Amino acid sequence: MLQEEVLHRINNQLAVVMGRAELLGCQVGDTRSRDNCAEIELAVQRITTLLNDAADQS
Repeated sequence: MLQEEVLHRINNQLAVVMGRAELLGCQVGDTRSRDNCAEIELAVQRITTLLNDAADQS
């Protein structure tokens, strides 16, 4: 149960990071900043996948 709660809380925080990166990516004008936001989004997706895989194996 504790593991599920921790995973849930981490996923909630990752959702915040993802949302902020998406918003920022839409607001910035230069390509480098948009690329950096896209990199953050991709990293969040990878972390989420890792967490979900770990939860499925437990």
